[in-house]
Amino acid sequence: MSSDSSLLITDFRSLGPDGVYDILALRSDVFVVEQECPYFDMDDVDRDPGTLHYRAVQGKHLVSYLRTFPHPGDSAALHIGRVCTHRDHRHERLASMLMNAVLSRNPGRRMHLNAQAYLEKWYGSFGFVRSGEPFDEIGILHVPMVRETS
Repeated sequence: MSSDSSLLITDFRSLGPDGVYDILALRSDVFVVEQECPYFDMDDVDRDPGTLHYRAVQGKHLVSYLRTFPHPGDSAALHIGRVCTHRDHRHERLASMLMNAVLSRNPGRRMHLNAQAYLEKWYGSFGFVRSGEPFDEIGILHVPMVRETS
């Protein structure tokens, strides 16, 4: 991780307009432009009171992001989604920093995510295991994964 990175964890109301803009811009850059997956990214999950936004910031620039929210159908569990890092900051372990922050803030909590298939091993390094069959989401193969309580 870069020594000048800061970890910020906030709810939607605390983000402010610049924070919301930065999140939507990064997610659009990674998922829509870079991965060529045109989809409507904005959803009510972002502003749900149970959602937390984990951000790695360098100076005034958002460089890595993920969000957590109560898992649909299993409100005791947590869902992790929209994990992304700006292409110029990959290999700085910023997404790992965010994942570790989620794990340390939620010890013993069951967690779910839908991993892009090529990242299955990376998520496995955090204790996640495949929990179902691979599926296509907007042209990218994903696998459902879970991290059971310890």
